[in-house]
Amino acid sequence: MARRLPSLVLRSLKTAWQVDRVAAVGLLACQVGTGVLAALGLLAVTGSSGRRGLSQTPHRG
Repeated sequence: MARRLPSLVLRSLKTAWQVDRVAAVGLLACQVGTGVLAALGLLAVTGSSGRRGLSQTPHRG
């Protein structure tokens, strides 16, 4: 299955391009946008936890 995956993805992309190019480009743009926003969300979460000390043990004084 893993060996066939690249050819299956390529076949799917070719079929999508032949059927509706605008929709294929739109879907690709949405997928890239989703990935970028997910990465930014993860950076925001890890950045805020580091600033507030949530990733460290609480200080007891």
